[in-house]
Amino acid sequence: MSNDLMDLITAYRAKKLDVIPMRGVNGALDYLRDLGYDIDIDGIMDVMSRPEFTGNDGVVERSDPNSIKLRPYIPEPKIGTDKKVKDDEKIEKVAAAGAEKAVKSGDMDI
Repeated sequence: MSNDLMDLITAYRAKKLDVIPMRGVNGALDYLRDLGYDIDIDGIMDVMSRPEFTGNDGVVERSDPNSIKLRPYIPEPKIGTDKKVKDDEKIEKVAAAGAEKAVKSGDMDI
């Protein structure tokens, strides 16, 4: 059931939503019952209190009989294209300097 709940959370996150209702067409209770689970709201809240959901890396801020509140999604910082180009240029310069030094010292033949 944990994996199915994580799938539901992932779907809500993909839509940039941070509250999952417990009841209703798009609610956690109907979702799990449609998957064949015999569960009630207390059962869902028990699962939501597990460390994989609420621990340091967990995605659930809190759950109550009405909803599941997700922690705000903070995407990993991405390296900008300009920074990547500069980093690649630095790597090439360091490699070229190392190769030139090796040739001059006789450690490497051309």
